[in-house]
Amino acid sequence: MEGAAALAELLLSLLAAPVLAARGYAHTVVMLSVVLGGAAAIESLSGIGSTLLDREFLFSQTSLVQSVAFPLSYAPAFWLAEHGGGVSSLVAQTVTLDLLALAGIAWTVRRIMPHLRTLRWRLSRMLARRFLRFGLVVGLAVLATLLLGQLDNFLIGTLLGVGVLGFYDRAYRTAQWPALLLNSVPARTAFYTYTRLQDDAVRLQKSVTMVLWLVSTLALPAALGVFIAAPHLLALMYGPAWLPSAPLLCILILGFALRPFWNKGGAPFIAIGKPRLTATYTGCRWPC
Repeated sequence: MEGAAALAELLLSLLAAPVLAARGYAHTVVMLSVVLGGAAAIESLSGIGSTLLDREFLFSQTSLVQSVAFPLSYAPAFWLAEHGGGVSSLVAQTVTLDLLALAGIAWTVRRIMPHLRTLRWRLSRMLARRFLRFGLVVGLAVLATLLLGQLDNFLIGTLLGVGVLGFYDRAYRTAQWPALLLNSVPARTAFYTYTRLQDDAVRLQKSVTMVLWLVSTLALPAALGVFIAAPHLLALMYGPAWLPSAPLLCILILGFALRPFWNKGGAPFIAIGKPRLTATYTGCRWPC
């Protein structure tokens, strides 16, 4: 089912290409959207193996694969950048990372879980219906969150042009740093911990409280540091040409300081098998 979903993801990217072209987007943008759609499909496939490892709390294995794949993925990016590849160098890094991660996860699962090769492939219609019902609700919540996070880029790029979008995107990505760091640290272990404690309300409540405490302890100081040092940080990381992004960064970092709380709010609902609450939660925070 996950493989079929990855294929559908690629097909949707191909179907969206003529729509983007008809709307007047440049040929490069259309082609890159298809390539990135393929990269996302590859990432979905590697997620199958990552889930198998994470559910057994083998986080060190997936972390090792990512630690090796991430620096190696920049080799073609640097080569293309030095030879005039432009934006293709960034896309090459994404595609290479997804391919290396897929290969590494597949090899790790094959080595650690050899019994999976002896399993017979068969379709259980009862399980398929349960997965579809569960996944449809979760997918709608994720889609709503994605639209909430990407609609601003679409509007700015369409109405104000790519120049303004470039400064905004640089500020947006820099403001994401604290949230990405804090999401990656507790998110993986927290979700699987919630699933194992879903029948123990007391321990589940303590786990959720501890995760939120960890996020609050780290998120607010990190956001404050970025807010104070915004101009110096941008000049140091990207050069003085990106200083117009500083006022935008100061505004965005205030919102991103709270984003880890939003992102963690729906995870317990999904873990205990009540994804509809996550959809409701996402809908309630949409106006914000």
